Amino acid sequence: MGRIIAKLAGENLKPVLMELGGKAPAIVLDDADLKLAAQGCALGSFMHSGQICMSTERIIVQKSISDKFAEELKGAIEAIFPSSAEALVLVSPVGVKKNKALLSDAKKKGAEILFGDINAEEIQAERMRPVVVKGVNKNMDMYYAEFFGPTLSFFAVENEEEAIKLANDTEYGFASSVFTNYLARGLRVRRGLKVVLCISML
Repeated sequence: MGRIIAKLAGENLKPVLMELGGKAPAIVLDDADLKLAAQGCALGSFMHSGQICMSTERIIVQKSISDKFAEELKGAIEAIFPSSAEALVLVSPVGVKKNKALLSDAKKKGAEILFGDINAEEIQAERMRPVVVKGVNKNMDMYYAEFFGPTLSFFAVENEEEAIKLANDTEYGFASSVFTNYLARGLRVRRGLKVVLCISML
């Protein structure tokens, strides 16, 4: 839809500024530098309170490293966005309510909170701390909905093919990232992703 609007605007010399939707995945392969990947995912997800259309909303990790990476990710989030500091600020309380509603729905349907507290109360209604959820499936509202806030889904997959399939399972094919130590592998995965922009981290 964004391309159609931009094309029509260009043909008619009309200025346009669009805020396109995003459900950006970060794929962490089993040969990646896990510490670097964890730092990249934490920043990609929670910088500017996750209110960027390119913010990472889904982390897709190979199962063989998923437990170790989860610990690295939790450490990176705590280091960059410490619990001792004030919570992140969203544009309005509406964003906080939306994210908490999605989290609550997921938890009721069996998802597990990997990091954070969905019931945390802050000094202002516009504030919310990072939350990471695992065990998200298609029956949960948060599987497809864009968060546009400090919420992150964590998925574990067997291989590259499964990672690509999951990454593409969204109508918001805007941006993605791939973490690997091998350029050829990163390019191979990138070719399978249906996105406008992909960043490979080596």
